[in-house]
Amino acid sequence: MISGEPLDPRWRLPAAALVILLGAAVLSAVKVGRAGAVRARLALGAQVYADHCAVCHGPNGEGEYPQAPLSPGADGQFPAPPHDSTGHTWHHPDGLIETIILEGRIDPGFKPMPAFGEELSPVEIEAVIAFIKTWWTPEQVEAQATISACSGEE
Repeated sequence: MISGEPLDPRWRLPAAALVILLGAAVLSAVKVGRAGAVRARLALGAQVYADHCAVCHGPNGEGEYPQAPLSPGADGQFPAPPHDSTGHTWHHPDGLIETIILEGRIDPGFKPMPAFGEELSPVEIEAVIAFIKTWWTPEQVEAQATISACSGEE
């Protein structure tokens, strides 16, 4: 085809089909790329959780004393809470969860939460929060997203 000349009618349908197929292939590649990125982020979050959180919050987010998570331990302090669907973590906006991870938390009557701001990167903190959310029900995930959006901390 010479520039400026119309496409031969015999080639219009095959050319249109080719454009559609190429577009579909590009969209598919983007979806696969996103899915791979999500899997990588969750894998990183799982590793961060195992390395820094599981020792207190349990390997499956069940909390320090899953048999009695709302009761004080022998030391009189409330234990590290669960982060799974039985816990309260999903009631907090992302910004607060991130702040607690960064700065730690000391509340009277509770075991102190150490600060991880010097140990974890922002990417690792985002990843561990995303990983924790995999333990929540779809309804909890949706409610927590609304809480985060309303607080301006999404």
